[in-house]
Amino acid sequence: MIQTLILIGSGICYLSIDCSKKKEQKPKKNVETARTISSPSPSPLPSPSPSQETTTPSPSNAIKQALSEFGTPESGISEVKISRTPEEEVGFIYIRDWLEGLVRNSFQSELREFDKKEEDEKQTFKAFDKNARLNRFKNPKSVNDEFRVILKNRKNDYINATWMHNEYILTQGPLSNTITDFWAMICQENVEYIVMFCSFVEKNVEQCAQYYPLEEGKIEKYEEFEVRCVKKEKDPVEGVTWTILDVTDSTGTSSRTINHIYVSWWPDKTAPEDAKLTIELYRFLKEKSKNPIVCHCDSGIGRSACFVAFNIFLKLDQKSIYAEDSWKSHTAERLDAYIRKMRNGAIDSPILQLFLLVCLMEYCIQEMAKDSYFEDLIGPFKVYMEEYKKYNQEMKGKAKGKSKE
Repeated sequence: MIQTLILIGSGICYLSIDCSKKKEQKPKKNVETARTISSPSPSPLPSPSPSQETTTPSPSNAIKQALSEFGTPESGISEVKISRTPEEEVGFIYIRDWLEGLVRNSFQSELREFDKKEEDEKQTFKAFDKNARLNRFKNPKSVNDEFRVILKNRKNDYINATWMHNEYILTQGPLSNTITDFWAMICQENVEYIVMFCSFVEKNVEQCAQYYPLEEGKIEKYEEFEVRCVKKEKDPVEGVTWTILDVTDSTGTSSRTINHIYVSWWPDKTAPEDAKLTIELYRFLKEKSKNPIVCHCDSGIGRSACFVAFNIFLKLDQKSIYAEDSWKSHTAERLDAYIRKMRNGAIDSPILQLFLLVCLMEYCIQEMAKDSYFEDLIGPFKVYMEEYKKYNQEMKGKAKGKSKE
């Protein structure tokens, strides 16, 4: 376990990060940090006595109204603790200072920060280069040797897939010649949930080969694997299709149930208007599986990488969003840079980086909506969201224009 302070734009947050992978794929060295800084001094608050707890009020009407405007109805405000221990109060100070710095920061400065991203010169891509026909895109080289998923008991151990914080696997949309490798990985790593952030075809361009049957009762064979569409479950989130699949190997003795989650509301080259559905999807998945969750879009570095980054941020501390240890460290690194050390090129556009910040801001405000302090952040958050939506519309217009060319 190492402690890492993450800089997002001009905001600062402190997190405990465990970046180990599966035992058989343990990296030779820890993820390096970008630079070292001293911990900032949090805003002073009265110190409660050890036996005292800080009680927080119910969400104000202003916060309820604001969350509704941001796409989150009052019912979306989670049931969080209404009190904090003295230790949690210190952590709360750090997170509120980070959030305040973020929403009060210039929107344009976040765009400039994206332009500063640098490649990690110490990464190697020997397996990626050797298996060009198995990669959907030549650039960027998304699979570095240190964090790649290694297939076992196959002629070729390569697949365009990366371990992300030991809880997720980011991969490209399967090609017609990698579908079998994809299902081999699913079975090997005991995956129970696959989250698909693209359609098979978008704007007349293939994003992903069809690697599973769509109709209930239908069976498709992919070399040694047989995949059957068992049934469609009730949509867990608006615009999300939940399909139950049964996967059997060639021997017929090994069968497993796979939950396939298809997300239809995240178009390529852009981002959703607000974080409401993304947060709902996170909450649906977070308790579903103790095994790795596979996420993919077309490349495995765009939409799916943004969602995984959001998940990793929120799962770094399992006990409490307020916990002091989550926000204290002496090493510094941007969240997107940390993600790219595992999956090179991840979060590949400014709009995705900005949407990641929107998700983090809205989630934190939802989780701590019972603290009246956050009423002061409503104005800056509204301005930030207005600028984000305007920029997102501009990106959608550019993407639409390119599709006609």
